[in-house]
Amino acid sequence: MYHNSPTPNTTGEVVSSSSDLHSSPITRRQEALHTSTYQSGNRRSDTVPVSSRYVISSDKIPEMFRVTKPQIKQKKVIDTQPAGRVIALNHAPPIVQNIQLLSLDNLPDRFRSVFKYELFNAVQSKCFPNVYGTDDNMIISSPTGSGKTVVMELAICRLLQNSVQGTCKIVYQAPTKALCSERKRDWDQKFAHLNIKCVELTGDTQSANLPDIKAGDIIITTPEKWDSMTRKWHDHKKLFELVRLFLVIWITW
Repeated sequence: MYHNSPTPNTTGEVVSSSSDLHSSPITRRQEALHTSTYQSGNRRSDTVPVSSRYVISSDKIPEMFRVTKPQIKQKKVIDTQPAGRVIALNHAPPIVQNIQLLSLDNLPDRFRSVFKYELFNAVQSKCFPNVYGTDDNMIISSPTGSGKTVVMELAICRLLQNSVQGTCKIVYQAPTKALCSERKRDWDQKFAHLNIKCVELTGDTQSANLPDIKAGDIIITTPEKWDSMTRKWHDHKKLFELVRLFLVIWITW
């Protein structure tokens, strides 16, 4: 039987007597479930709950009556095509546009210092099996800055790997003298440790310098100058016979 019923005061608050603090657990439980109604003026108010100070902690409830929330495992979602369309895994090189990027480990040690990075890009990785693994002729059509020069450098490395130095010549043809000068400076540094000599053959080259041109391993020239050389092929027959690799950039139709 419920004895210590709380009574509302004039402000509408429910006030419990001091004996509540010493009531039995059953009484406190009944009191927690009890609701009281009171008069406010001439109008009967809605039912209001008794103070929540008697809410029992879950630690006080026997374990057999406790209700635990099931733990939901978070699903791990792997995005196979992020914004940059690059898939990077810890155990394999990244994949770009369904092309697995190749590392410099595919080259001999003496050629790795020619390249200043750890991975080839998508264009270079796609061309690698053909340009370094075969002697097939190739035409590469790709935008400026996509890495076509590196593909040519791979072709040079293959030739150097499969031939004796001094027994072959490489011709690189660029459309302007400025590009020829730029390429010579770059390749002088990259191939210096291989003792490869780069020479420039343009309209500014004097006839007296032709012996030095013939002694070079990589001949960097323009279309006009090479055309004039081939018109006098009887004079340069030995040079032409040593050409094993011909590289042309910026073909215009």
